[in-house]
Amino acid sequence: MKGHRMADMVRRFQRQGTRGCQRAPRLRALRLCALGAALWAGAIATAQTAPAPERSGVELPPFDVLDSDGDGQLARPEWQKVIAEPFDDYDADNSGGIDAAEYEVYVERKRQTVQSLSAPSDLPLELQAIEDEAHYEFKRKHYDKAAKLFKMLAEKVPALPEFRFRLAECYFRMGQVAKAREVYEAVRRKEPDNVVVLIAMARLEAKAASGIREPDKKAALLDKARANLLSAARLGANSLKAVRNHPELAVFKDDVQLLVELAKAWQQFEIPATIRDPFINPIPRKDSVTASTSSESEAVQPADRWNLERQRKMAARLKELVAQLREAIAAEDFQKVAQLWSEIEEILRYESSITDAESAVVIRRLKEEVKANESVVQSLLLSAYYATGERLLSDMQEALDAQDYRRLFELWDKLNDHAELMTKTGNEIFAEKARELLARGKQLEQKGRILEEISRFGIRITATVVGGGVAKAIVNNRVLSEGDAVYDIHGNPIPHLRVRKIERRRVRFEYKGLEFSRELQHGNA
Repeated sequence: MKGHRMADMVRRFQRQGTRGCQRAPRLRALRLCALGAALWAGAIATAQTAPAPERSGVELPPFDVLDSDGDGQLARPEWQKVIAEPFDDYDADNSGGIDAAEYEVYVERKRQTVQSLSAPSDLPLELQAIEDEAHYEFKRKHYDKAAKLFKMLAEKVPALPEFRFRLAECYFRMGQVAKAREVYEAVRRKEPDNVVVLIAMARLEAKAASGIREPDKKAALLDKARANLLSAARLGANSLKAVRNHPELAVFKDDVQLLVELAKAWQQFEIPATIRDPFINPIPRKDSVTASTSSESEAVQPADRWNLERQRKMAARLKELVAQLREAIAAEDFQKVAQLWSEIEEILRYESSITDAESAVVIRRLKEEVKANESVVQSLLLSAYYATGERLLSDMQEALDAQDYRRLFELWDKLNDHAELMTKTGNEIFAEKARELLARGKQLEQKGRILEEISRFGIRITATVVGGGVAKAIVNNRVLSEGDAVYDIHGNPIPHLRVRKIERRRVRFEYKGLEFSRELQHGNA
């Protein structure tokens, strides 16, 4: 019997014993209380010393041995069997009535169980209690407390991405979209083919889009969500199921084109349910894959066959992309080159994980060809990046001329993202061009900010007097001369706004170094 169930039974017996103390003679009361105390002590002793039946005989290799090949995630499924025991017996709203005493008994029992095993040197025992408490707070929907604990675990055990994933989920449920996105992206940089993170990021972007009214921003977030769903589907995730099950993704239920693409991607995989561990790289370690040079026998596991097939498809796709890259270079189609180069780099990131000999040879040869054309590609990419930046600047100027300040600022954000992309290439020429684009865009953005502020000013000119050495104007019911500060209709001075020049039927103003004019609204005095 589990410790917390025994504790609950003992407490009920003690309550009965206490009531008995009020009715029975003193000797009987003492006996009942003593029996209750003995049962309580026995429950704690049993919890501390007796290992759980399902864990008897479990022996695990040290964590540093499992992590010897650099993939610390492979240790996680083995340890998950021992140290991960969520509060399955309690409802999300804690209706089971767990209290501090029961929880302490539970944690102590678990600590004793873990100590009876060979403890890994890289996973301190005290982290087990912290993990339990984090899951406990998460189940109780105390996401702020759970987030602090998962963040602590993520910092102490960076090799396990699950803690970062749980941290992001806490932020997501608290509505802190920016923080959740930052953590998810950190996990994705380390685990680019983690399908659970891709689905989670799709949910995140779709939820963020639901609270935005601006069409362009909303569309941009939904495009990111759509791209994550497609990426997950191409890696073997059932993104169609995610669209059906997650309310945040319901926005895509009528997107027929997307649903068709997801269905096609899903049909390419025959994935046994047993291998979809989201925290393990879909490509297994080299010692678990049968070499492709030998004939595939019945001894090859379904997971191995799937991974071999996946690697071969990856090599075939790279071959197709390199052929298209040759054509694009010959045609000097820099936009096409930029698109192909991005896809090629994405595939080449997995080169070190390729275990199929035939696929490895193909990818190595294609990589050499790509490297030989790198200088030409870089030149065309620079043209592509710069052309995109010039187009964004042109669109910003059009928005400024049309006084469409909202669109102007959205384009400025896109230009910043584009410049960051250029800088991340690591090429100093790209970085220099990015700085040049940003400098020109900053001028337009600053001018737009000032003009937007000016558009909010309530300036009413009711009279002007010009001639005979006199230049006066009535602005917002106040007589002003050239050089005077301007006041609003409530009599408060407007910072940085002054009268520049008074003319016969209009007044020129200066605000933060920018001049503008307003016409006389009534007849001249």
